[in-house]
Amino acid sequence: MTDSLKEIGKYRDFILFMELLALLHDVGKYYEEVKKKSGKRSLRPPAYHNTIGAFILGIERLKNKDVVIEKNNKILMSNGENYAPIDLSSIPFRISSRIFNESFNFFEEIIPDIWKTEEFLNETIGEFLICHHEHYGYKSLRAKTTPQKLLSKADSLDSAEDREGALDRKNRLKRGDFLNTPFGILDKIEYRFKDEENILNRIASALEEKNFNKIFSKGNYVTLKNEIQKVWYARPADTRPPFNDTTLWNHAYMVSSIFKSTVAITLLKREIIGPGKIASNLGILSVQSPNRHFLTMVNRLPDYNGRWEVFKEIRRQVRHLIEFEVPLGNLVYEDINGQYFLIPYLEFRGAKGPDYSEIRDRIVEIYQEKTDGLLLPRIKIEKCEIKGKILQIGKTIIKLKKEYESNIDGMIGWYYFDEDFRKPKWIEEWKGMEEREICQVCFKMPAEKQHFIYHDRICKWCQQRRESPAKEEEAKFLDEVMDKDQRFALLVGQIGLLDQWLKGDYICTTFVNKETGLTKSPSPSRMMRIYQEIDRFDKNIISSIKKNFQLKRLKFRIDYCDPTGRKTKKDLAYKIYRHRLEKKWLKEVVKEYLIEKGCLNSDILNNTAGKIFSAITYNGKSPHLDLFIRNTTAETITDYASISDDKAAWPATEAVKRYLEKFKDTINFEFKTDIGEILRLKITDLKQFNEEGFVNGIKTVSKIKSIYSFSGEFMYLVPANEALNIANKLRDDFNRRYYKVQGRLCLNLGIIYADHKYPLYMVLDAGKRMLKEFQVANGLETEKKFAMTGNTEAYGIPALYKKENSRILVDFKEGVFKGEVQLINIDSRVVKLKVGKGREIDDKFYPYFLQKINGQVKPVYIGKIPFGCEIIFSPGVFDFEYLNSSRVRMNLTLKKQYGQWRKRDSLFPLIHTRPYQIWKIENIINAGRQLRDARPSTTALENFRELLAREIYDWFKNKEDFPQSEDKELVKSLAQVLITTMEGLKKEVSATLLNFSKNLEIFDLLELALFLNAFDFS
Repeated sequence: MTDSLKEIGKYRDFILFMELLALLHDVGKYYEEVKKKSGKRSLRPPAYHNTIGAFILGIERLKNKDVVIEKNNKILMSNGENYAPIDLSSIPFRISSRIFNESFNFFEEIIPDIWKTEEFLNETIGEFLICHHEHYGYKSLRAKTTPQKLLSKADSLDSAEDREGALDRKNRLKRGDFLNTPFGILDKIEYRFKDEENILNRIASALEEKNFNKIFSKGNYVTLKNEIQKVWYARPADTRPPFNDTTLWNHAYMVSSIFKSTVAITLLKREIIGPGKIASNLGILSVQSPNRHFLTMVNRLPDYNGRWEVFKEIRRQVRHLIEFEVPLGNLVYEDINGQYFLIPYLEFRGAKGPDYSEIRDRIVEIYQEKTDGLLLPRIKIEKCEIKGKILQIGKTIIKLKKEYESNIDGMIGWYYFDEDFRKPKWIEEWKGMEEREICQVCFKMPAEKQHFIYHDRICKWCQQRRESPAKEEEAKFLDEVMDKDQRFALLVGQIGLLDQWLKGDYICTTFVNKETGLTKSPSPSRMMRIYQEIDRFDKNIISSIKKNFQLKRLKFRIDYCDPTGRKTKKDLAYKIYRHRLEKKWLKEVVKEYLIEKGCLNSDILNNTAGKIFSAITYNGKSPHLDLFIRNTTAETITDYASISDDKAAWPATEAVKRYLEKFKDTINFEFKTDIGEILRLKITDLKQFNEEGFVNGIKTVSKIKSIYSFSGEFMYLVPANEALNIANKLRDDFNRRYYKVQGRLCLNLGIIYADHKYPLYMVLDAGKRMLKEFQVANGLETEKKFAMTGNTEAYGIPALYKKENSRILVDFKEGVFKGEVQLINIDSRVVKLKVGKGREIDDKFYPYFLQKINGQVKPVYIGKIPFGCEIIFSPGVFDFEYLNSSRVRMNLTLKKQYGQWRKRDSLFPLIHTRPYQIWKIENIINAGRQLRDARPSTTALENFRELLAREIYDWFKNKEDFPQSEDKELVKSLAQVLITTMEGLKKEVSATLLNFSKNLEIFDLLELALFLNAFDFS
């Protein structure tokens, strides 16, 4: 390690100590109304937050006794004047420790030489973190020393422009004690004083003891920051609208991250830099790899489970390296393919001075060790942008992200990164193995042997992933996901246009009115708040509905009789393969396992192996009990045991029957033996029973399984017949939370339906192609980009704006939804902003559209857009595909044909399925329910579908630009004739069939109804 990086590691405790103090710099913000000494009225936070923070931390004197906090609850300046007329007795708590009155000299042993100035050593740690402003309004508590000014600058780089806007006396808005999301919705506020008091007391106690390991050890510091986040995430960093959209945690974390990197800069440069040089010395370190591809290119869920564990461990180790082991900075953003850290800006191969080559090599080593080079990172550092007074890390992050995403295909295949080839470790595996087959999972390494369960040839690394341990709640089984017809669905989602918010292009559209004269900046804390808000969106919703999609897994612990006849019970935590097993395999596996564990010896095993095996089951609509392999190469954790008897060895089937007789009062079952080799037991009924009735009880598991979810992009495995309902729940919650910024933020959802035997990698690959489709439908892969005022770019689809009373019609001119309209209601929900319980103000900050004028785009308030003008608008997208072995639509990519975006349907050449606007999910569900309730003849529906498709083909097979508006009317007429003349179609369904026939949506509707049972919401 270079001398400079050794210096960083040597003074780890000092860097983390200064980071912690910066994290606490606003500890006095946002307690319930603090009373004025006169008692006439209350002060709303953050007024006098520096002195409130001093009181909470037990600080007695500030600025060389210029400000004294006395026991009689007064805050006095040296001339006897009140510094802050606050009734300190109204502050909820004060820590008992006096440690924050100690000077830095108390901690001299951890302080680097360049920081051992008389000015710094004599300063108290309380003064340092409290005096972090240079504004004249803070009187004698303004930052004066160089360390204080460095912290003040770190604070300013995040919040200076917000502070100036909120303090603009001419246009000041009334302060309110509330928190909004970055998208204009009132959010929840919590004051958890007891939790905060306990955290601060623990910190103070450790500092008093100089026990830095108690705070900064590997696990303790992560836990501490997580606890602070829970307390501060529901408090605003400012309460003046519209600046009340960042939390106290966002601001504290970003300021401490900037300051942590600043301290690291001083050690790398071996000098204390001036505050004005902080921004120019900061950069974003990106660690990017094709993780989406890595996680989804799997044949089976056991492969995925192992890869997910590897993926998580890589991310944990990289973060530990940058944040703790060599504490250069903090993680500020992550998505599925990358981690992004704010650190000092240095080159990787500097001709002079320190560089990051060793850090890069350490990160590559982590990837090589964990994946044998199957996954390798692109590591790059980019200098941060600064505009005005704000550090705009979002622009830098999105720039790095776009660079990588645009070249990711080449990076997957050839391991070239910025003209640098890195030799993957797996290449060495081919030495002497040239004649071997290639692995059927990773398609990189030589296959070892045929897998004894799945019968595919895989390499040693992929075999280990199948065997790797996983927490039971994280292990995923398709049989736990499937509906009663043994179908499952992959729910794919993406929040469209999020990157434009993260880099600041669309933040300016939330604040453009002349009445307030205010501006909103794309500050680091605001970027973090947007990212966290979107990242939690789907997780919170899926978590809330999982309880509605559960099944019970029955776990049996079976007694094992050792050769002496003594019964013992085994609770062995190993993963299992959910796979039916031939008895001869069962014997061999159990034999090997019991010898390894010392349960049996080989001399007597042959006499007992026939009576030893294990069993497990799950509770679904048609639950079964199978025989499974259980050894160290398993797929989920469960209790393990064996079954036996004192008597002569039974056949396997008889042993299971005898054992389950114990449960005849709670389970009805029947047996089936396939060709005498494979036992399958079907549970025909579960009666009422006490969970204690089973030896091992019942494990409740969710039928919804996450593949991944990062930064507004997600994939979930769900039961096929519930996929539409879950998608609609996501749509409803998205509309409820983000309706203020519609057209500038959108939800895209896709459903990939599949039968249980359909290859998993093809389902996941279809999901990835659907993500690309969303980019096209949102207008992000078109050639046109419109210049927005402020030198930003607007992305979206050109549309015409028409206003009718309190409604807006958006008529799309181009793109996937050309010729379609979207209806938007303008009600009080849109034009009013909630600012507390029962309180609202006119919302002049969020409800804007993007108007195109003379090739340029500018934000215009929703109530002032001219009738018939052109706007830029991105609607949400909904699409679905059905994959099975007999009817496959493999081309999921939108392509432009005859000037229109189309998708190929392999069954009907002319009928091009296409994405729907997101709001049509509900229409499809309602239509499906009507079909279900009316119960039309299945044969009649199939005949109607086939005959209508044939008529359409005969009428329009030579027409290139089908369908036009007049064509749709003819299709409706054809459908009307068929409905009238066909038998078996009830009147109750005729209106639904006609309505969906006009736009050719009838084929999608009937596919859902006939082939998927998607409307059987049982």
